[in-house]
Order: sequence, then structure tokens, then C-alpha cells
Amino acid sequence: MKPPRSRLAAAAIVLAAAPALPAAAVGPGVCYHARIGAPIVLPDGSAHPPGDLELCPMRELSPVSTLERVAIDGRPIGMFVGHRTTAERHDPDAPPRFVFARDAEGGLVLVACTVSDRSRTLVFWLDAPGGKRRPSAGPVGPGTLASAGWRGYELVQASLR
Repeated sequence: MKPPRSRLAAAAIVLAAAPALPAAAVGPGVCYHARIGAPIVLPDGSAHPPGDLELCPMRELSPVSTLERVAIDGRPIGMFVGHRTTAERHDPDAPPRFVFARDAEGGLVLVACTVSDRSRTLVFWLDAPGGKRRPSAGPVGPGTLASAGWRGYELVQASLR
């Protein structure tokens, strides 16, 4: 039995209206990795020694929210909600990057992950449990890319696995 035309048309409209994500941004088995040389602080405030950081988008919760799995040195640490926004500046050739803010002890607080495709750069801001938003950025320091619009944040290139 064929579905009514109205259902097919509605499905086509929903698919066309859904935000297109870079193929590398979402999906089971897609993860971003980077070696982090400073203590890592996750959005829930848990501190971890330097190591291999892994962030894996697991699924969409809403049109702007995703569930992200975080692991350090291959050990699952937790699940965090990410809120997807489009960055003001776009570089189609930019690799995926982790975005950090420095805490008072010199640790890197993970606040986001960026992913670019041909048309835009998406930013997945990570929230602490209870919906607490990202920390305010610290002062501009070595390794900061203020000229790229990330004043006070430090960017670390990630690889896709």
C-alpha cells in the first residue's frame, strides 16, 4: 500500500528543513580525538590528568541539542548535552577543534567542539549537568586564537576517528 501523497510531501518538507550537518559531525562511531597536554576539566567540574580526549556525538535530542559521550585515555567519563550553534566566522577547510577555557589552576575546561563543512562552522557547546552554561573565557594567552573570534578561548585541533 502506498502512503498518501500528503505524507510523502510532509516528509520531504521535514527533511529539507532539517539542519544539514557535516557528515563527520554526527553519527554512531564518529569521534573526535586530541592529545591534551594539560589537566582536563569537564563541564561537570571533574578534573582529569593530561591525556587523549575523545568526544563522540551520540544522537540528536532536539534540533539544537545533541548528546555527547566523553572519554579520556579510552575510559568513558560521562555524557553531556551539547547545544549546536553556527559560528559567526567560517573556514570551510578548518579541521575539527576542541574549545577550552583556562581555569585558575591552569587546567583546560572543555567548553565546546567545532566542526566545519562547505557552508558553515558548527559549534557544539557543552553544558554542565543541570543546564549550567559554559564558563566565561579567561584572559587571552599563548595558544589562544583571538583573531579567529575565540577571544579568551584556546583551540586544540582534533582528528576524526
